[in-house]
Amino acid sequence: MPELLIDSSGKQLHRRRIEKLLSESDGQIRIASPYITETDLLSRLPPGKSRILTSTNPDDLANGSSSLSALGEILRLNIPCCYYDDGFLHAKVYIFGEKSAIVSSANFTKSALDNNLEIGVQLDGAEVAELIRWFDGLWNPDQLLTIQELERIRPQVEAEELAKAAVPESQIEGWRFEKPASNEQPELHDSVASEYPNCPELLIPATSQLISLLNGGRTGWICNTKREPPNYPLPIKLEELMRRRSLAATWQDGKTYYQMIEVEGDDLILMHGNKGGSALPGIKNGIIGVGIAEDKSFLSLEGFDPDRLSLAELEGQAPSELEQLQEWRVSIKKWLFWDPLNPLEIDGTPSSFHRLSDKRRSDIIRLLRARLDEQK
Repeated sequence: MPELLIDSSGKQLHRRRIEKLLSESDGQIRIASPYITETDLLSRLPPGKSRILTSTNPDDLANGSSSLSALGEILRLNIPCCYYDDGFLHAKVYIFGEKSAIVSSANFTKSALDNNLEIGVQLDGAEVAELIRWFDGLWNPDQLLTIQELERIRPQVEAEELAKAAVPESQIEGWRFEKPASNEQPELHDSVASEYPNCPELLIPATSQLISLLNGGRTGWICNTKREPPNYPLPIKLEELMRRRSLAATWQDGKTYYQMIEVEGDDLILMHGNKGGSALPGIKNGIIGVGIAEDKSFLSLEGFDPDRLSLAELEGQAPSELEQLQEWRVSIKKWLFWDPLNPLEIDGTPSSFHRLSDKRRSDIIRLLRARLDEQK
């Protein structure tokens, strides 16, 4: 009987089910997925009894949807792999011998198997035989992936990467201070010290209020503050600019727009300082602040906009690389707390801005309760 696999961020239901079916199967493994970045599971595929159908679209490889290194790992493991180029391969199908299969929205990628909201169905029975016929019908020995084919497409991928990295002429050095159409100089905001003066710490009232709001189902969003180098030289100062100006902002990940436009008034915005710990000694990763969103406050700003957040607002600092990108932001009407030196330590996610998952909500409530016990 078909079984639904409903995954959410951090749940890893697809990963665990694939691992289970791999361990139980003694037949051939067939995987169809346009994007491949997952290498841990690749190493678990039985040698001589696995086949992979994928895409080698240079644009997808250049933007990180799929991975040249993962394709190289397939070759290293001697797993037969065909690339489908008769149109766009969109199906994600995992077939385990002749008894079980998964048809899903989840690509064979780390983000799909670890973080994304995905849904699939496990099939056992006559449908599996039909899926095997479908897969074998697409298998074309003339389109086997080889080292020569990988080297053939590598220059195309590198050219796409260079094209995506190109900066418009209007955004070369000094662009932050270009005059707007009115010829008025952009307004500079107050400079920000490296310390954290006047920050609302996570004390007992704020902790209790947050627990109540999260338990009550208040919609929450995670905003990654993008600490990791080389995004900018002084990431903590940019975080402080967001606090001072009551903003949650991001500059990367095209999916951010479709998430941010859904933010409504009184939603919780959880600011996550992610990936800075290893490069910034003494700085911990985690939830550094939580604010309440203003209603209908989403804005999209281009590079020339004088109201953008910019390290150039700070004396002696040059604009950051992130400032060459479009800025998406929502306004915060009140910070419940902001304490980057003593955050709620929880792992981050690659996404710049996304809805708070049920699992992460539970984890944060648990950390808040532990913090409350320490404060009492």
